[in-house]
Order: sequence, then C-alpha cells, then structure tokens
Amino acid sequence: MKIKCLVIPQITDELPLKSFDKYLLNIPSTINLADSEFNNIGEIDILLGSNVFWSILSIGQERLGQNMPLLQNTQFGWVVAGNICLNSRCNESISCLNVNMENSIDDKIIKFWNIEEINNARPLLSQEEKYCEAHFEKTTRRDSTGRFIVNVPFKNSLSYLGCPHLKVPNFITRIFKRIHDIPLLEFLFYPAS
Repeated sequence: MKIKCLVIPQITDELPLKSFDKYLLNIPSTINLADSEFNNIGEIDILLGSNVFWSILSIGQERLGQNMPLLQNTQFGWVVAGNICLNSRCNESISCLNVNMENSIDDKIIKFWNIEEINNARPLLSQEEKYCEAHFEKTTRRDSTGRFIVNVPFKNSLSYLGCPHLKVPNFITRIFKRIHDIPLLEFLFYPAS
C-alpha cells in the first residue's frame, strides 16, 4: 500500500496520557500486537486518515470484557482500541481530544510553503545585462494611446560591427549574382526593353 504523508515534528501530545500495566488487560498470548509498547507513554508515529484506516483492517476482532477495550486485527498486527477501565470510576463518561497547539496549523502551512517555494532570487546579471535593464527602465514610457515606447540600446563600440564599407560591395555583388541565377528574378529586375 502506498500513501502520501505530511511529515511534521509532532502530531499530538504523547499517548496514552498515563502508562499502565498491559497484563491487566489479559491479552491472549496468541495475539501478535502491532505495537507491543502501546501501554507506555510515547510519541505518535503516524496518524492515518479514514481513506487508509478502513483498508488496513483485517478480519478478526476480540472483546476483552465489559468496560475493557477490544482487539482489532489489522495488516500491521492486532491493535487495542476502546476505553480502558482500570479503577472504580468506569461508568463516568469522559471525552478527550488531544491537540498540540504549540504550533498552529497556519504556522505549519507557512513553513511547508517556505520549504517548497522555488527560490525567486534574481540571478546575477552581467554588466551588459545590467546596462540593458537600466536603459529599459530609464527610457521606456507610454504614449497617449497606451502603447509602450522603448528605445533600443546599441553598443557603443562600432568595431564590433566590422568595417561596413568593405562588406557592402560584397553584399551587392552577391545579390546581383542571385538575381542572374534565377530567371524570374532577372526578368523582374531587368525587364526586356
């Protein structure tokens, strides 16, 4: 069985609230308990929801007597469930809800999202990228129709472009050669006179 779990530091206070002698329950020796230390105060390891609880139950249930808990067979072994009456005040009705309010659920949800949140820290920018961002912030504006007006930044160094007066004649020569290689283009550019 696969289940999804939310891992938190503490589910509830330690249970049972008081340790007791489990031999007072007269549990048959043939019963293999899921938790042999259920009678000692301890932390709760897992809290199963009803969607899982019903699927782990197995066939088998034994009553230990009047005002005593019952034994329920599960996929993990037998569990002790119900009220335990170890003194003369058995007929009193006591309801108990154990809730750990040390950290509220809001704090736990915030902590969960902080752990799961993708780090949105801005990446380190190069000098060129910083310049582009600063240029964008300084020069971007909206006109009266709501359109954005953006000035495109250019590099200050023209040497990056190369020597344009050497490239232009070669470019023109290649264009004329292409025109002459394609008859339709030649006809369009040099119509028969």
